[in-house]
Amino acid sequence: MDGSASPNVDQPPVQERIRQRPTLHLTVSVVVTIIGACALAAADTRHAGVAEGLKLQSVRRSLAEKTAGSTVSSVGALDLAGFEWYREVDLGNRLHVIAVSGNPDSALLLFQEEGGLVALERIDQPTWLTIFDFDGDGRPELVTEETIDRGTGILARAFAVYQVSPSGITKLWSAESYFREATWSDRAQRFLRRERRSFIRLEDRQLRYVRIVSGRPRETILELREGKLQGVNGSLSP
Repeated sequence: MDGSASPNVDQPPVQERIRQRPTLHLTVSVVVTIIGACALAAADTRHAGVAEGLKLQSVRRSLAEKTAGSTVSSVGALDLAGFEWYREVDLGNRLHVIAVSGNPDSALLLFQEEGGLVALERIDQPTWLTIFDFDGDGRPELVTEETIDRGTGILARAFAVYQVSPSGITKLWSAESYFREATWSDRAQRFLRRERRSFIRLEDRQLRYVRIVSGRPRETILELREGKLQGVNGSLSP
């Protein structure tokens, strides 16, 4: 519709149309206010819990109880209904990260030692977690593999690298680790399966990412420079 009036529709007098305008403005104002409030709420969801007064010791206790089979339903804003496992990592410099793996809710929780929650970074469900110091600053980065998609006939996972600082958690890099898809072929009268695998190796302050392309390995070498994982000797980030 172009918004023009139909010639068959009676139009109210000019005075009546003028009186109606404040109502229109008020309606638009209310809608904008509601949309703005929803946007702010969505923006806060990623780091929800930071202002809730969560403490490292209480979260440790809650997750230990959940692992033992208790009915703990959440940790702050993080729903534990699909909880599977957790792991705590001491990064030094009085910083601790607790990784919580669950379906559908997973997160990295950053704490100051003997202090409160600094950041809650929602992530895809990790299958494993390790640490590696890329730049030798004494504060290692977090390296994960995460399930980014799953469903009937499909499974996709990705590697990810996160940098942690006293102010928060930043995702530096991500690339495919595994992909499997099965689709039905009417012509072949069977499911046709596609599968890809990739690998990483962490050594000498570098990340070596290997993809299998047309049956042959293709390696990308990355190192941390200026706050970014960048390709070495012209090697490009996937």
